[in-house]
Amino acid sequence: MARSTLTSLLKQLDVQSAQNEHADVETTCMALLDGGCANPTQVLKNLLVSLIKQDKYQKAFNQLKNHQDGKVDLNEMILEIGYIYYKINRFDDFEKLEIYQKVKDANKDDELTRGLTHLYAQYALKNSNTNSKAYELYRDLASENPDDIDNPLELACNERVPLTTNPVLQDKAALVSDSNTESYDLLLNESMILSGRGDYPQAIELLNKSLKLATEEGYENDIFAIQLQLSYVYQLMGENVKCKEILKPLLLRIPNENPLHLIAQNNYMALRDLSKYEDNFNLILRELNFEKINSLSTKFFTYPQNVLLNRNFQMLSLYSKSTSKPNNKSFNYVNISKLYGTLIDDIVLEPFRTQAKRLFHKCLEKRKEFYTNSLVFGLLILTIQILYKEQQYNNAIKLCDIYLSQDKFSANNRLSIFIYYIACQLFDITGQDNLKENLLKKLLANSKLNDYHLWKYVGFQFLNLGQLDNAKKVFQEKISADMIQNDVLIQSVLNEEQFNVDKASDLVSNIDVDELIELNIKPFESILHKNKSNINKQNKIIKHKLKAKKEKRKAHKLKKFLEKHGDTINLQNKPDPERWLPLRDRSTYRPKKKQLAKQTQGGAMNKKAEQSLDITKKSTNSNISKKKGKGKGKGKGRK
Repeated sequence: MARSTLTSLLKQLDVQSAQNEHADVETTCMALLDGGCANPTQVLKNLLVSLIKQDKYQKAFNQLKNHQDGKVDLNEMILEIGYIYYKINRFDDFEKLEIYQKVKDANKDDELTRGLTHLYAQYALKNSNTNSKAYELYRDLASENPDDIDNPLELACNERVPLTTNPVLQDKAALVSDSNTESYDLLLNESMILSGRGDYPQAIELLNKSLKLATEEGYENDIFAIQLQLSYVYQLMGENVKCKEILKPLLLRIPNENPLHLIAQNNYMALRDLSKYEDNFNLILRELNFEKINSLSTKFFTYPQNVLLNRNFQMLSLYSKSTSKPNNKSFNYVNISKLYGTLIDDIVLEPFRTQAKRLFHKCLEKRKEFYTNSLVFGLLILTIQILYKEQQYNNAIKLCDIYLSQDKFSANNRLSIFIYYIACQLFDITGQDNLKENLLKKLLANSKLNDYHLWKYVGFQFLNLGQLDNAKKVFQEKISADMIQNDVLIQSVLNEEQFNVDKASDLVSNIDVDELIELNIKPFESILHKNKSNINKQNKIIKHKLKAKKEKRKAHKLKKFLEKHGDTINLQNKPDPERWLPLRDRSTYRPKKKQLAKQTQGGAMNKKAEQSLDITKKSTNSNISKKKGKGKGKGKGRK
């Protein structure tokens, strides 16, 4: 190709790029690269930009593979390459670019560096469970935004997105961006943070404001997202009726091809009380359309959303005997379900009672592998769940105790803390406060974890046991002062003035009792009374089982004895049929010699004389008096 032709092509490229005709730019760049241009790096970069603008990410990746011969400097287009890897989910190749290290200490004023920071923050949001890196990067971008290079409102929204799944990050580092702007996107993120902290009424208030603003602006897809989040908050509050009232019409309005329809369908199905005996799980899997969810998982759903969706899929496929697998390979639940299937003959038809018994004994056999084999640990959790369902709390507590008492146990292990939570709940159900107290003290003495939620839970468990001093000790030693300042409940425990009885009326002055009654809110039940009722119920069940077991053992022993000595008993020791008669009336009765001597010589007393001595056949006093009265009536009287 002539030099003049290359020059004309480059000029044509500039014009077409300015006019944003990406398809023509793609054709021109392909012709330049095939013909051998003077600046292939810049041409390839323009080609990648044009393909990205057209959402042709796989084609852009193929062009990168074709130009890895060293003639092109790929470092000049690291932003475009990273974005392509991100869009086609080649996360291993994305990590090899080491973008995080390049932006960590770089100058955020540089346009390229800010672009890379945005890119890696989005990657961290999608592929991280903690989102700590994403929060750190967005805070840096919000703190250094000269001349408003980035939209301040978008930065404020992005800074809050990591907090929607992990609100604890805000306790460690405060927000940089301002939240005074009235924007439905910002209000939506703020409400999600509040719901993550458990402040559901305030979250609902912000969601209603956000919904009003989005409705005024007419953004239909954003309206769907806000309503879906509103239904989810009601679901977290346990108000399933209100949740269904929002989800049912929402499913009719959201198009089937919209990813929000898949999430809404899953949430609506989660409100049903499914039974493996009555529901068709294959039909439910078909309705939820998990094939489409797997195809869209890495593109539309975040890491926490993928975890929840795949858990639902695995649980349904387990009881439908489905052989399909989830899209995410990081879920060990697949192998756990296989192990579960090998131990149980028929998962669908076999009752949970027999499953609990078999799994319990299997866990006892595998007790040494609780720490070394993740599948056995998963089987342990599954066994505890089934034991709980069958109300076999003592066996569940026994498994927890075995895990927590082994030599390899570490109070600083997250899995161990999970078992601690389960054990505390089981002790609450069975009313074993002494064991619960010992467990909490053991955790307090051995664990060095810096977990705000863990120690808040432990502190309030001590309060539940009536141990105020231990609760204060936990809050003062294990929770930082900054976190205590943001927690009103902990402050009320540490501040003795809050326990003044005179101030109790102020706490309940704004409560509408009639409204609570209309909402079917149940009053708090005394834990002691609840535990006693559970214990009494358990004792009755245990007594009934022991009685049935005793009768069964007695019948078994009798049967065994009769099989061995039955013939001898029937022949030699046959019961006397006259054993219920008095001795004198039996055919075998013989009077003694003294009795015979009193009778007439030569024989016994005759029947008539014997009957005359029978007092039962004599006339009663009433009959005698009647007879006497009758005789007096016939008399002639005194003469």
